[in-house]
Amino acid sequence: MLRARLTPLLLALSLVACSTAGEHETALPGDAEREARHSARGCDRGDAYACHNLAVSWRDGAEGLHPDEDRALQLFLHACDEDASTACRHAARILDRRDQPEQARQLLRKACDLLDAFACTDLALLIAQGRGGPADPVLSFSMMESACARRVPTACMESAHALLDPDHPAHDEHRGRLLLGHNCQNGLMEACAAAGALLVRDLRASRQSGHPPSAPLDPDDDRSPELTLDPARATPRTAEVLLRRGCLGRVGQACADLAELLRTGDLLPVDEERAARLEQMAREAPR
Repeated sequence: MLRARLTPLLLALSLVACSTAGEHETALPGDAEREARHSARGCDRGDAYACHNLAVSWRDGAEGLHPDEDRALQLFLHACDEDASTACRHAARILDRRDQPEQARQLLRKACDLLDAFACTDLALLIAQGRGGPADPVLSFSMMESACARRVPTACMESAHALLDPDHPAHDEHRGRLLLGHNCQNGLMEACAAAGALLVRDLRASRQSGHPPSAPLDPDDDRSPELTLDPARATPRTAEVLLRRGCLGRVGQACADLAELLRTGDLLPVDEERAARLEQMAREAPR
């Protein structure tokens, strides 16, 4: 085990410390205090997910508690010892931020073995980056593909980026475009944004080469992921539709990319008013 079981006294102290410490004298609100104490009692009885919930409260400063990442980490590790995979993942993220990637890898490996697809994705990212151990892009890609099959959005995007990267061992342009199309159809707005940007690149290259699209697609035809498969069939309207989808999904880069096309008249007619609205949406987007 990474840590010994917490004692009842330690759990009790972890709950009341913020209201007794000099710099945090504000009492917990009644309902929040009861909820936190309920989680503490459950954790003390060996309920790993109660420990996890209490840790989340300490990490985020919820339930009236003052944020305390050290205390949260202690509780996450305890819950991880009891096979709460989500707690392992949260502890690993804290440790990785603290530049302890080796320990983060251990925790993520455990959570991944417990079939936590999000933990497998986080572990694959560390493996791809060579953090906490040797880099292995082939293993990382394999793990990402598996996690994508279990509908982890980050894994799907990372898989598509790897396939589209000419320098990646898994490079396969055809599969990468197909995966982006599938992901966009499945509601992953980052994929719609990336597909739109990819088509803009294709259209600019086509314009420079003097070869227009041979069989343009209907941009509103959602029946097939081949929407982004064949660059020879791309049209400005198709790129606009995809970027708009990403923008409406609050992907700021998609809003910015579409605004640039409308501001400069590159591929699309100039529309200053619409460009200004899109630029505002880009600034307000959370991602």
